Parts: sequence; C-alpha cells; structure tokens
Amino acid sequence: MAGMEVIDHQTVGSGGASSISFTSIPDTYRHLYVVGSFRSDASSARFSGDSVTFNDDTGSNYSYSALFTTGNAPVATEETGRANLNYLFTANASGSVANAFAAGSMWVLDYAATDKFTGVIGGASAVNDNLDTSDYFEGLISGHWKSTAAVNKITIASGSGNYVQYSEATLYGLNSAS
Repeated sequence: MAGMEVIDHQTVGSGGASSISFTSIPDTYRHLYVVGSFRSDASSARFSGDSVTFNDDTGSNYSYSALFTTGNAPVATEETGRANLNYLFTANASGSVANAFAAGSMWVLDYAATDKFTGVIGGASAVNDNLDTSDYFEGLISGHWKSTAAVNKITIASGSGNYVQYSEATLYGLNSAS
C-alpha cells in the first residue's frame, strides 16, 4: 500500500539558525519529500539563495538545470561541478515585506539506491508584497547528486544571514504501491 509518512519536522527557535538538517534518515522508503517555509534575517537582501547538500558532501558533486524569474524575465541556467544544489529553497529576507515567508519543496528520488545517482526535482516561491509583480522569486529545478551513496542526511542552508524563528521544514517518506 502506498503511503506518505512524516519522518521529521524542524522549526527554528527564537535564536535563529544558519541551516536546517535532517539526520539519520532511514532507508525504508522509496522517495523523500521535503517542504519548507523560510525567512532570513539578512539585512541587505529581499531573498536569499539557499542551498541543499546531502550527507555533508560539499565536493563538486552536484549538477542542476533551473528555470527561474525575479519578476523581469525568465532565466534558464545549467550548472555542473557544484558544491550544492541551488534554487530548491529560498527565504524572504528582511528587505522584503514584513512577515513574508518563502515556500519551497523538493523530491529526492530513489534516495536509498546505491547503484545510481540521486535525482531531485522541486522549486521555490517568494513574494515581496501583494501588488508588486516585478519583485518576486519563482524557480523550478531538476538535478542530481553525483554519488551512489544512500542519502542519510539533508541540509538546507541559508544563502544569506540566518533563518528566523518559525522558519520550518518537514521531511516525508513515500512508499510505492505494492
């Protein structure tokens, strides 16, 4: 029977945090899904460029293709040999409208497989205010972690400043239909 279960949930407390990590991820699911809501205390920005790493690997083992916009025109980019994955998550920063938290999500496909690279797909959305259609971030990404190790840790790190209180992320495990 197919099903999705919460594996872990992290909420940033009053002291803030530079990252959110899910550790000791069991290998009992087929895929992982992460969803989060983030705000940063970065003072000189409206949005932060957050990053994702697996198993503390910061080598040149990540590649992705992304389509995103910040309100002016769509931008497409492809990068290989990176130390992390970008554009899956972002955070509204202190230069954006008060109390706005960005939303993001990521599928981690076949995360426990040790015979192929780990694939990801997801995206993020952040708005600056209710009416300004030229000041927002929308992104879609697909990519790979070029490792055959099973994913047992996921870290989402703020690209600028620290995550503020009430930023949060939830990790789900998904099983296939039997």
